[in-house]
Amino acid sequence: VPFRHLPTIRSLLLTTGFVLRKAHFFIGHWCVTSTKYVLRLAELLGV
Repeated sequence: VPFRHLPTIRSLLLTTGFVLRKAHFFIGHWCVTSTKYVLRLAELLGV
């Protein structure tokens, strides 16, 4: 890899890492929310 391309690759990796962390946070938050919702629904239905 030519040296002039290294900053681009580095910024691409940083961006990818940032996006993955954000996605991980949102997926985790969604899982927690949906789990709470399902448990609440099960409570209401008396399952």
